Amino acid sequence: MKLGIVGGAGLLGSTTAFVLGMRDVVEEIKLVDLNENAAKNQAMDMGQAILPFSATKITAAGYADLGDCEVILVTANASTRQVTDRSERLKDNMGLLGPITKEIKTYCKQDPVVIICANPVDVFTYVGWKLMGSGTGKVIGFSSNDTMRLKWAVSEVKGVDYRDLDGVCIGEHGDSQVRLMDSMTCKGAPVALTEDEKAAVVKLTGDWFREFSGLNVKRSTGWTSGVNLAEMIEVIATDSKRLLPCSAVFSGEFGYDGVACGALCRLGRGGVEEITLPLNASEKAEMDFAVSKIKDQIALVQL
Repeated sequence: MKLGIVGGAGLLGSTTAFVLGMRDVVEEIKLVDLNENAAKNQAMDMGQAILPFSATKITAAGYADLGDCEVILVTANASTRQVTDRSERLKDNMGLLGPITKEIKTYCKQDPVVIICANPVDVFTYVGWKLMGSGTGKVIGFSSNDTMRLKWAVSEVKGVDYRDLDGVCIGEHGDSQVRLMDSMTCKGAPVALTEDEKAAVVKLTGDWFREFSGLNVKRSTGWTSGVNLAEMIEVIATDSKRLLPCSAVFSGEFGYDGVACGALCRLGRGGVEEITLPLNASEKAEMDFAVSKIKDQIALVQL
């Protein structure tokens, strides 16, 4: 399988390319960027760096070279600025997605899986799907960092090893996250969280985002996102059918329609193959609120 990365010379695009390249699961990674020299620089350096570990080829490319790519990762974003909420990036990034999807449609004739990273990611996943005109499972939003941070916060609060935890965070990739804390496990056993501990988890994750954004160094979470994106693309490339959290387009599943929202999805070579929502009653109410909020944001976009 071949992967194209739009924004491939940037922090997120290049980090994802490197992590995925080291895994040796795709034939070629093509880096597309407005800064063509930067893309070539990354490809020349990275291509040699992974040689002892992988047969994956890293190349600099243009949109016209993406015709044989089965997956397109869109990491291009407007310049990072300090925000208090991811929805503030709506206006910043709206002007990028239209031209990018137009180029993808022009040159990629085999209906690729498109992974969206621009925030607010749930809104842009839905907008990207509308612009691409492909099947609902073919456009996926990247939001699995929320799950990583949930597990990190629980590990901190409970004093357990992060690697022993299993759990998921869905809903909006933003303030209206739905943290499925009641179904978390540690080494396969249920994790008992008191209400105070749950509140501490929520506070810890919120404080982390505010501190990270407040540093105002105009840098996104390149390492964290690169690791999680590489895992998502590997699942798709190997057609492993694993369940991963991501933003998916709903078309009637669980009563939701006309929206993209974080869910637990079974991923394969064709993209999202199944959407699952393992919710209890209170979590369902939180999910309803998240969906309503995202729909309100989608309504602001002129499609």
